[in-house]
Amino acid sequence: MDDAFRLAAERACERLVIAYTHLIDFGEAAQVADLFTEDGVWESDKQRVSGRDQIKAGFVARQNNTRRTSRHVCTNIAIEVVSETEATGITYLTLYRHDGDHVKRGAPLNGPMLLGEYYDRFVLTREGWRIAHRRVKVAFARVSTTSDSRVERHDIAGEGGTAHKGDIVLHSSIRVHIE
Repeated sequence: MDDAFRLAAERACERLVIAYTHLIDFGEAAQVADLFTEDGVWESDKQRVSGRDQIKAGFVARQNNTRRTSRHVCTNIAIEVVSETEATGITYLTLYRHDGDHVKRGAPLNGPMLLGEYYDRFVLTREGWRIAHRRVKVAFARVSTTSDSRVERHDIAGEGGTAHKGDIVLHSSIRVHIE
């Protein structure tokens, strides 16, 4: 494989990482499924979703959550082209999120909701490069407690609720219990 092919493949995969975040953050989350292969997988420590239809269902719910404002800030994107049809990548993720009414001057800023990584496997398809597998790993998470020792909980669709202290819900319905 020559350098030009490698650079083009790296750039195509980087664009998938960026498109994923823009689609979610700007109200078009249902289109995230199109960035995956037909049999693509999105997973975290608590959830595994397989196939475009299931991925789309999860992100349609997120898109319908119009009270959520988010910004997925991706840095340190490192793509390694393994072959002419496969690449891997790791991306650092900083997620800022606010659930509530929108305000003209922007949502309140209380710092990032979480810091983590995306571990991706990309494949070249007839449609171009696509995500075959995305694993979300959380390294740090903000826990905001209320006076009654509960943690506010919201899933990908924005359905509200509470969990006991030590339970937090992270990106895309990931629920983690912290001892």
